[in-house]
Amino acid sequence: MWITRVSVLLAAFGNTGSPERVRDRSRTLLVLCALATPALASADETPRIAVVQFEGPTKLAERARAAVISSLSDSVSLISLADWEQAKIDLPTPAPQSTEAEIYSALAAASGADAVIVGQISGRSKSRAIGLVIRASWDGEVIEARSIPLPHRYIGRGLRRAIGAEAAELLAVWRERAAQRRRGEAAGATAATAAADADARPEHRSGLTEVDGAGSRSSVGATARPDRLDASASELSDRASATPGSEQADRPDDRRFKRPPLRAGIHGSATLGWAFTARDLRFSLADDRTELAEPFRYERPPASSIAVAGEVFPLGSLDRRLADLGMTVAFDRTLGLRSELAADSGNSGQSFATVQQHWNVGLVYRIPFPVTTRPTNIVASVAFDRLRHHIDIDDPAVALPDVTYSSIDFGLGAQTAIAQSLSVGVNIGLFWVLDAGEIETMDNYGQSEVVGVDVELRAELTLLRAIQLRAGLRYLHISLDFDGPGQLRDLDQDGEVDVEAASDAYVGGHVQIGYVF
Repeated sequence: MWITRVSVLLAAFGNTGSPERVRDRSRTLLVLCALATPALASADETPRIAVVQFEGPTKLAERARAAVISSLSDSVSLISLADWEQAKIDLPTPAPQSTEAEIYSALAAASGADAVIVGQISGRSKSRAIGLVIRASWDGEVIEARSIPLPHRYIGRGLRRAIGAEAAELLAVWRERAAQRRRGEAAGATAATAAADADARPEHRSGLTEVDGAGSRSSVGATARPDRLDASASELSDRASATPGSEQADRPDDRRFKRPPLRAGIHGSATLGWAFTARDLRFSLADDRTELAEPFRYERPPASSIAVAGEVFPLGSLDRRLADLGMTVAFDRTLGLRSELAADSGNSGQSFATVQQHWNVGLVYRIPFPVTTRPTNIVASVAFDRLRHHIDIDDPAVALPDVTYSSIDFGLGAQTAIAQSLSVGVNIGLFWVLDAGEIETMDNYGQSEVVGVDVELRAELTLLRAIQLRAGLRYLHISLDFDGPGQLRDLDQDGEVDVEAASDAYVGGHVQIGYVF
C-alpha cells in the first residue's frame, strides 16, 4: 500500500529542474515516504500487539485467546479489544476491491498496533485444531502461522502452555522480520539519498546520446541511472520487505497456515439434574375490607423435582455471525408432592396430590463484550414459558384455584469467566403473561393484569473434558391485579369487592451435570 503512495508522490514531484531544486525535492520526498509508512516500535521499545477476538465456538475461542494473552502479557503492550473495535468503527468502509491484508493494515494503524494476532478454531471432534497467525502492521500480510491440535473441547493446563509457546514463537518471528524491515528502510533511505544527489549533478543531465546501427540508444559521458526514479524506489522497497527464505514459502513442508472458511459446526450442551422450589401464594384485601378473614394462603417449603435442559447453536457452519444464535429448552417437574391443609383451618391432616411443572423453549444470542479483560458475554433471550401448579382438591370449601401461567419471557444477562474452568453469570427476565389459567375464571377471581419478573444466578464448572457441573439460584415473582368480576373476590357475599390482588412467589435452585458438544 505504501509503495503505491510513494509512486504517486514521485510522479507528482518529478525529476526536472535545477540541481538544487531536485536535491530539495528529493529530501522532502524522503520525509513524506517516512510519514506514509506505519511506524514500528524500535528494538528497545515494547511492541504493541493486538490479540483480536478468535473465531470458532465461543467458549473454546475465549479460552484459547486467554492463553495467548497470558503468555504475552509480560513481554508486550496489549491493545485492548475496546480500542480494536473502536478502530473498526472509526475506519471508513473499505472499498470492495480492498484485500484482507489492506484492511488489517489500516486497522493496525488506527489502533496503534505493531502486529495483530488472529486465531481460529476449525474442524470437528478429534480433528479440531487452533490456528494462530500474526500479521504485520505495515502491510497486513501474514508473517507466520501455527496450528495446534485440539483433541477435545477442554483446554487444560498442558494445552494452554502449548498455545502460549506457539504464540511466543510467532512474536519472535515478527521481531526478526521487523528488525529486518528497519534495516532495509535505513539502507533504502541511504540509497535513495545517494541517487537523488547523483541525479542533481550537471554531468548527469548533459550526457550525449548515440544511435547505433540497430537503432538502440546509449549514453555517453554520463553516469548510468534508472530510466524512472519511481521504479528504483519500488525496487528498494521490495528489497527492504524481502526476508531470507521467503522464496521457500510455497514448499510443501512450509508451516504457513492458510485460514480456511470458518466452520464452527453445531455445538451446544445437554444437562440433567435435581432442582428444588418453594412457593408462597397470598392474596391482598381492599383497604376498607381488612377486617375480613383473608382468603386461603398457600405456603410450601422447597419441593424436589427432576430437571433437564439443553441448548444448541446450529448455524455457525453457515455464517460466523450466526454462530452465537441458538435454541434453548428446559423442563422440570416435581416428584411425589402433596399439599396439606394447615392446622388452624379445621381440616388438619387432610392432604392433596400436587403437581408443579415448568417448561420453556426459546432463542438465545450471545454477544462478546470486549471492554473487560476477562472473557465475557452479554446474553439476550426470548422464550415461551409455561408454569403450572395443580392441586387435586375435591372439597369445594377449599377455595384455592390452580394457576397455569403462559407467558413470553424476555431475558438479558451476562456471563464471565473468573477462572480457566469456572464462569459465573446473572440473568434478569421480564414475563409478559398471556394467560393465568383457572384462577382467572368467573368462578374464582376473574380477569386480571399479570406481570412477572425473575432473577437467576448461576455458575458453571468444567470438569473432565466436555463434562460440566452447573448450579444456580432463581427467584420468580408474579403479580396479579384483579380487575374483573369473580365470585371469590366477594368474601362475605355482600356485593362489594374484597380481594384486590395476589402475589405468587417461587424460590429455588438447581444442580445439574451436563455434556458439552
